[in-house]
Amino acid sequence: MRYTRLAPTSRAAHSFAAVATVAVLAASLTACSDSADPAAPTETTAANSALAGEVTALSQAQQAYTVPTETLPDVSSLAGKTVYYIPVTAQSPQFAVTQKALTAALTAVGVKIQVCDGKATPTDISACVNQAVNARAGAIITDAIPYGLAANAFDAAQTAGVPLVNTNQLPNQNKPASKTLAYIPASGAAMQVALAKWVTLNSNGNGRVLINQGTDGPAPAVFVAAGKETYARTAPAARSPSMRSRRPTSP
Repeated sequence: MRYTRLAPTSRAAHSFAAVATVAVLAASLTACSDSADPAAPTETTAANSALAGEVTALSQAQQAYTVPTETLPDVSSLAGKTVYYIPVTAQSPQFAVTQKALTAALTAVGVKIQVCDGKATPTDISACVNQAVNARAGAIITDAIPYGLAANAFDAAQTAGVPLVNTNQLPNQNKPASKTLAYIPASGAAMQVALAKWVTLNSNGNGRVLINQGTDGPAPAVFVAAGKETYARTAPAARSPSMRSRRPTSP
């Protein structure tokens, strides 16, 4: 019987903003196994072959990321503006990667960047947003922050005319995209689907899975649901994934 532990899914994937690259997804996968249970049912040879092909394709290293190619009008008018980048917490190293790429992209068009650490608390995130508004920022880019975690501050920023780009999360259905609000969703669901296919193939459809799901926003539950649906479809003989919630902790 094989046992696989999947890491939390509340942080996750590279995406790209209209003016720069701005999102991060990180995940890890550790696996340990002993000999498979010979009595357990297995996938058919044809199904295994098709699944193996999918997993092989998913496992290939990506040579380059596809970036937007459309022309941004009147970019010169942005020169001298300041964009605030607010990661949910600066303690996670993946946000430093985004910050570096974002800085390079913005600097190329004469736009300054100001980073404000959200410190994984609604109070600090709201303070960062308010700071950006008071500084008359050209725009605010948030990273991995659910809209509901600082809804009042996000609303106030837009009312003040400061555009907000909410990245690396799921769009809030009660706050549709507008002239002052844009979303770049996280790709955590695709990640969980890919992991589920790998685990199914690796365990011959008989694995036991423990998913450590975060509780710091609505996104993890959506991501995990996509993974569980994939297990049900590709490995019906496997045990249902066990769930364990993980509460966020302050850095």
